[in-house]
Amino acid sequence: MSTVNSLIKKVTDAMVDKVSIQIGSFSQPVVYYNLVINQQLLGHHSFSFTWRIGDVVMDFKSQADFIKKYMGAKVVITLKDAARGENVYFKGIISEMEVLDNDGASKGFQIVGKSPTILLDEIKQSQTHFSSMLNEIVHKIDESIVKGVLTGMDINPKCQTVLPYIVQYNETDFQFLKRLAVQYGEWMFYDGDYLRFGELKTSKAALENGVNLHHFKVTSRLQSQKVSYKGYDYNIASEISSQNLEPQNNTQSYISQNAQQASSSVFDRSNINHSFASNANDSQDIKRIQELNQQAIEANVLTYSGLSKIPLQIGGMFSVSKDGISGDFIATGVQHYSKGFGHYECQFESIPRDVKVPPYTNPLVYPKAETQGAVVTDNNDPQGMGRVRVQFFWGHESDWTRLVTPHAGSGKGFYFIPEIGEEVFVSFEGGNPEKPFIIGTQYNGQEISGYNTAGNDQKVIHTRSGTKMIFNDAQGSIFIEDPSGNTWLMDGQGNISVNAPNDISITAGKNMRIDAGQNISISAGNDITETAGSNKNLIAGAFHNVSVGKNYLINVMGSLLEIVKGNRESETSERTEIAKSAQLSTTEKSIVVNASQKVVKKSGEKSNSY
Repeated sequence: MSTVNSLIKKVTDAMVDKVSIQIGSFSQPVVYYNLVINQQLLGHHSFSFTWRIGDVVMDFKSQADFIKKYMGAKVVITLKDAARGENVYFKGIISEMEVLDNDGASKGFQIVGKSPTILLDEIKQSQTHFSSMLNEIVHKIDESIVKGVLTGMDINPKCQTVLPYIVQYNETDFQFLKRLAVQYGEWMFYDGDYLRFGELKTSKAALENGVNLHHFKVTSRLQSQKVSYKGYDYNIASEISSQNLEPQNNTQSYISQNAQQASSSVFDRSNINHSFASNANDSQDIKRIQELNQQAIEANVLTYSGLSKIPLQIGGMFSVSKDGISGDFIATGVQHYSKGFGHYECQFESIPRDVKVPPYTNPLVYPKAETQGAVVTDNNDPQGMGRVRVQFFWGHESDWTRLVTPHAGSGKGFYFIPEIGEEVFVSFEGGNPEKPFIIGTQYNGQEISGYNTAGNDQKVIHTRSGTKMIFNDAQGSIFIEDPSGNTWLMDGQGNISVNAPNDISITAGKNMRIDAGQNISISAGNDITETAGSNKNLIAGAFHNVSVGKNYLINVMGSLLEIVKGNRESETSERTEIAKSAQLSTTEKSIVVNASQKVVKKSGEKSNSY
């Protein structure tokens, strides 16, 4: 009886249209053969089938017109699940048509197509995102989609962290979304209608071994469970690390747990060193990398595969019953196949439903960026670390970027920060476009130094205000100048010239000494004032000449002592000396007083002459 029922079921199934195809404006039922749809996580889907359009023999021009009409047309394939009353839909675009020729007569067309996700893979772009959540970044791409064959995106990422700086670098939007999904452990797949990014759908199909499920098998793999990372957080000038040498055990799958335990037994070395996570920015980041990596290991230790007689949706959940044991799974790859009317089956691969991340997760992935030029847009670093922001020549601005200098340290260093508008040369740590650093600045055709010489004789420091220091190797000289005209020249010939348009002030906390091997010359346009708080000594080895154009005043508050070892001569047109008491004496010879007229002596009391 069971054999009869099985035969009846097969005949009944063969009479049910399990697959239907609609193509663009073609209004008639599409007669097809050998339909294949390949679906995978994180990638474009493809389909192919033979399209029989009737027995009409088409000439070459008609074939060309037919291809012109339907190339790029929208295709809707419906995979029917009568048991559940739910259908699986696939929308695609015809990307290739081949005439199936039989001695000049058309038998139909071989149709090849892609999922409409290829519309997001058309051109590589570069842009930056600041302080954004993952869903905000993805929504910007969704907003750019011209809704049509691709209905849009279903966005619900698990990651809810504000990401400080994310770069899309020479990536199509689709490549960028793929990389974000891989880097942050998010599910991404085209479900036949929407491009999904984030959490999975909750609906599921039911498969029973031997009924609508055949060739069900499991593949278990050894995977090292250990992860140990170190990085560097320059904001706190400290290394960061995260280590876990034990398996995750998030899934309740008995086989998966056994595989992880076996892996731990096999990979049993005690590691004391770390892998460097160059894209980790802080301790929270490196912990996320460690957790995602271990969850990815768990997602790859076990794979289930089989053949289903009902349509399964990529990224969809389904249950399997076998030998009285049931389990829930996520379809990670599906190949649908229909020979023609009344036939359908699909090959699938899957993983346990309760894994935490998709199997493709890799938190260390990033695109590779090349060293390149940029222009400084801001140099007022809010944290005072000498960083700048630049705009790349692909049109977007960087985050605050550190500058390589000859010397740097706390309260010291070589502090030269490029000006806004100047061109700099940017490299990237490990080639990661999200970790730029500035190697130096560059001249260009519009901004030249003006100090070029044929012999490369000049080395110059010249600041924005015009302050400059010129080292001239041809002359061996050093010239310093500020915008006011103050200059200091060491001419390379043993001479120093100092010039100030206004004042020069020299202050010494203790002593100051000026020595000249030959002469010292001091000249002032007006006054010279010398002040000593205590003593002043003036010593001339030979001749002391004082020349005064008008008056000469000596003001002594104490005594005035003159000692002349030779002769003293004084010549004046008129001389007056006044003293409260006066004495004129000689210790050896005579005192001679001569006058051309009279000598007058006066005294208030008596005068004696001897």
